[in-house]
Amino acid sequence: MKFEKADFYVSNNTAFNSSLNMAQRVALYAFRQQAIVGKCNTPKPGFFELVEEVKKRWHAWNNLGSMSHDDAVSGFMGVIDEIEPRWEEWPGFPTPGEDDLTEEHLKEATTKIQTHFRKFSAQKTVEQDRADADAASRIQSVIRGKSARGVAVQKRAEAAKQREQDEERAKAEQEELKAFWHLLLQGMCVMKYSMKSGKKAERHLWLDRTGTRLYIARKKVVDTSTSTKGLYLRDISEIRAGTDSNTFAQLKSQGVAPSPDKCFSLIGTERTIDVEMPTANSCANVVARFQLLLKALTTSTSKAAKGKWGRAIAQVRKSSMADVAIVAHFRELLLTGMEVIKYDGNGKRKKKVLWLDKDGDRLYIDAKKRIVSTGTEKGLSLNDITEIRPGINSAAFSKAACDGSSKSKCFSIIGSERTLDIELPTSEARDAVVFRLQLFMHQWHHKDQSVHSAFRPPEAAAREAPPGLGPP
Repeated sequence: MKFEKADFYVSNNTAFNSSLNMAQRVALYAFRQQAIVGKCNTPKPGFFELVEEVKKRWHAWNNLGSMSHDDAVSGFMGVIDEIEPRWEEWPGFPTPGEDDLTEEHLKEATTKIQTHFRKFSAQKTVEQDRADADAASRIQSVIRGKSARGVAVQKRAEAAKQREQDEERAKAEQEELKAFWHLLLQGMCVMKYSMKSGKKAERHLWLDRTGTRLYIARKKVVDTSTSTKGLYLRDISEIRAGTDSNTFAQLKSQGVAPSPDKCFSLIGTERTIDVEMPTANSCANVVARFQLLLKALTTSTSKAAKGKWGRAIAQVRKSSMADVAIVAHFRELLLTGMEVIKYDGNGKRKKKVLWLDKDGDRLYIDAKKRIVSTGTEKGLSLNDITEIRPGINSAAFSKAACDGSSKSKCFSIIGSERTLDIELPTSEARDAVVFRLQLFMHQWHHKDQSVHSAFRPPEAAAREAPPGLGPP
């Protein structure tokens, strides 16, 4: 975060930049490129390049060779510290305002964050493990040899200690979340791949001053226009770590192989933002903090990440025979095809057919069902679906200016490849389809033995059967 703060200082402090000589500008450029991009990957300036500083910058960056990210950051910070030791006191950094994440918001979010934080935080220190073991040993000793009064006293002491630890942890979580919030307001550098050339280029990712919308562009701008790509925080359905998204899959098909441990995707109905961080550690930190932030700010209980489909069902349980029957019948309906109203990216409504392909792993939507795909139908892989979202909470529905009467009849199927925004004739039909889709996805991902055969076409089941046995 300190590197991002220093980068913001250099990029936005006009007085500091005007005081630099050529050698200092060249050094800052070289270290910054090495920290963000890595080894020099641009062609050497041509013989007829007239700007001398351009040549010096390229040579300075190229001379850094395979210098590590941490060493490059140290070099960048060292140049700034030498020129202006008190740069962190610059008054131009973003400061909290009425539109920032307030203490009230953070306090309300603490309870929600605690459970999530414990699951995904680093392992406890050796000292904490030893303290826990000692506490457990003391309790056992009391239970074995002391009176009931002694047990009660010991439990009260342990409870008080636990409350104190929880308060300290909550305070640390609030500070960490606040720091990440201001980093997003300030903006951070990421790498984004071009679908045409497969090359990656530096981009800025930042949160607007209202705290509602993330933007990504070549440089941070205060006055965002309609052409600036972005994504509302409330619209994000999943923070997906790695390269498991449609964009990264297309890059792989072109022979481009981004490192999975450095990449993540922000998946929403408006778009998916796929980016790469400088290091695996920075990527893991940003993903974890994004997940904390969304947990703190969202009040929705309908979101179900791809690996957690069981939480979308009112009663999470091992699939019963009734569930098997519901899913099997619904799967047959999808294989046959069902008529729906689809909203396109401009908010226009058209009659379509939604169906499941014969292999049972991809949904298609088009004017009519096709037995054999032509490649022109819009579709979505079941493995890519991250949420079945009831209501009109998507970019397409917003453009259509849907009224309250449409809210109960609409829902969205969200994935990194695209979002399918659908309306059904009645609210009862919508509720039934949403429940069955959620149950279908729950069983699809968990692959319970009792329902496994419901997902396999007969010919697939026959291929998987052991030699000498027919289809199960």
